[in-house]
Order: sequence, then structure tokens, then C-alpha cells
Amino acid sequence: STWGHFSRSFAMFEPVGWTGGQFSLVRIIVAIYCAVHLGGLVRSGPLVTGFLRAEQWDSVPLVVQRWVAPLACFALTKMLAIGMAQVWVSIALTLVALLFDGPGPLLASPSSPCLFFILPLFALAGSDPYMSWAASGRVDPRGRWAMPALVTLVANGLIIAGYFNTIIAAPLYHGVGKAVLTYGKTWLFFGALYMLTSEYLRVVVWGASAVSQCYLLLCATGVSRGCGNDVFASPSLSFLLLHLLACDPSWLAALPSSRCDRVFYDGDCGLCHTFIRFVLAEAAPIREEDEDAPQKYTLMFSPLQSPAFDSALAEAGEARANMPDSVIAWQADARKLLLRSSAALYVMQRMGGFWRVLAELGLLFPLGFRDRVYDFVASVRHKLFARPQNKDGGCPMLPKAFRRRFDLGDAEH
Repeated sequence: STWGHFSRSFAMFEPVGWTGGQFSLVRIIVAIYCAVHLGGLVRSGPLVTGFLRAEQWDSVPLVVQRWVAPLACFALTKMLAIGMAQVWVSIALTLVALLFDGPGPLLASPSSPCLFFILPLFALAGSDPYMSWAASGRVDPRGRWAMPALVTLVANGLIIAGYFNTIIAAPLYHGVGKAVLTYGKTWLFFGALYMLTSEYLRVVVWGASAVSQCYLLLCATGVSRGCGNDVFASPSLSFLLLHLLACDPSWLAALPSSRCDRVFYDGDCGLCHTFIRFVLAEAAPIREEDEDAPQKYTLMFSPLQSPAFDSALAEAGEARANMPDSVIAWQADARKLLLRSSAALYVMQRMGGFWRVLAELGLLFPLGFRDRVYDFVASVRHKLFARPQNKDGGCPMLPKAFRRRFDLGDAEH
């Protein structure tokens, strides 16, 4: 039926791969962009596209222009970065973007900044994802946060509308005809999205990303300067950020492994406990029917003070004296122990999503450099992170449902 097809089409926007930490990572990137872009506009004055006119801004007292407004903008972007009052801060920054930057001709060309369209998406996304101020101190690292499907829907609609107008409409329409198409076609595409299947949607999103990269290549090589119009204009960074919100991180699969890996950690280290909570919050969730089957888990956890670690040392033929008091990963397929930065990056590879991308980028650095950075952080970890209260080498403070992921005794690996 029509309603059934509508429901299935909308279900494709359920962002099952999003976690609170990955969303917060995108939020931090957007906050940095806001600090640079909006901060520069507040100091230099509004653009002609902004709702605030230059003569109006010039009439504002100089102390407000030079100190109050820039400091307020900096404070808002910092609050957005740490996820403090995310909904209200996003709304406030949207008003700043409207005043100084304007809505921008996004639907006419993706080369223009589009913060006015991006920032409201963070207000729609809720206020307590992992790695946000509202989530600090809670026992359950995941909480109840979930990415709303509406955010993905709006991001995809803006991407399609922007590229459609740049590639098809810009060379063909001018004056009133172009203006009508610019605003009228938006609703057409939002309606058309409901009729797409998930396979078509993925082609559209990644196809738009491919076009975006082609634009950047054409601009970098100077080819676009001979075109005589803005069809090959370089997409703005803010428009490229829309692609992050439009995709599903589950498309970036975790590093495959035929067996369950194990993560060993220092039970007396606050940083190690924080890292374990991070992995539990961000790793791909286990299906409900598999929750009682430990062999189905991607990762299991054991403290270095447990017999499980002694068994792993014996199987790997390693001596305890050669092991650091930090995170150590047991790679089940290769039956070997990974130490220091290699262990941390391998765990991130096994988490999938944006975390695997960051891990792959981290592996590009030489091992010696990575381990020196890791050892420096390890040397000051007790100064930065308080020791856990349970100094018996147990699991971090977690809900009971997570404790089945921990093996405090002897177990197979």
C-alpha cells in the first residue's frame, strides 16, 4: 500500500549506525568552523547577505563590536563544542549566522556557507549524546540518546537541492525563473525523498559526495576558472559537513575478525576506565538475541590484574615484566598481544564508523612517534584522571547489563 511504502521509505532514514560520540565528533568540527567563520564576521562586520546591515552594525558601541560580541560568539562556540545546553546554543548560533551571514544562496550554489541550515540540525538532535556536557557523570555511557531520523532526512534534502540547482538549474535559469526554482524545488525534493528506497538514497548521497570531490579537484587544478559561471564552484566546508550528517556511520564497517578479541586494561587507572567506557558506548551494539552469548561479542574486557591476562601472556609467550600498565589488546585471529598505540588504534578499528577512519589515519604515523605520544599521555594519566574507587582491579562503574562483557576470572580467549 501507499502508506506501507511511505513507512518503509522513512525507515531508511533511521540512522542505526550513529552513536553519541560520533555525533559529538561532528559537533566539535562544526563548532570549530563556527568559531572561525562566525567569529571572523563578528569582528569584521556582517556580509551583504546577512540580515544585519553594515550601517546598523557600525552604530553599535565600539566596545560591543570589539569585545562583547566576539567574546559572546566564542563562548557560544565553546559551549557547542563541549555539548553544553546544545539545543539552546544551536538556536543562538543560528540567529548569529542569520544576522551576520544570512541564509546564504545554498540552494543556488553549494559554494556558499550554510551554517544557517546546519546549526538547527543540532537543536533537533537532542542535548545529551555521549561526549557532551549533559552526559558527563552518568553511569550508563550510552544513555537514551539516538540520532533522530529527521536530521538525516533534512541533511539529504539540502544536499540534493544544492547539487541539483548548481548542476542543472544554474546554467539554465536566470532572474525570476531561477528564484522560483530555487525555493520551489526544495519542497519537491523533500517529497521525493519519501519515495526513494535505501539503495537509491545511498547512491544519491555518495554520488553527491563524489561530485563534491570533483569540484574541489577542478578548482585545485584551475580548470573551473575557464567555465565562466559558478557551476564548478568549490563547495564550502560547511556544505561538505552536511555529507557527514547525511550518511550512516554503519556504512563504514568495523575491521572484520572471526573471533572475539579481548581488551586488557589497568584496573587502577582512571584513564583506562574512561577508555573502556568509551569503547562500550561507541562500539556497534549487540543484537538482543545475542546478548547472553559472550562469543558473539566483538570485544570482551579484562583487567591486567586478572587471571585472564596471565593466561593470555602464557599463550602469547610473553613475560609480564615486558608489558606496560596500560591498554593491551589480544588479537584473537593472529593470537598475539598489541601494545600501546597499536592496541588503542586496533580497538578503534574494531569499533567501526568514524572511529575506524580516525584509527586508519593514526596508523599512517610511524610507530615510534605514536608510541612516544602514547607514553607521554600514560606518564601523566594519574594527574589528569582520578584513580577509580574500586582499586581491586574490577570493571568501571557501569550498568549491570554491561558487566557481562567483563571477565574478571580465568576464561578462554
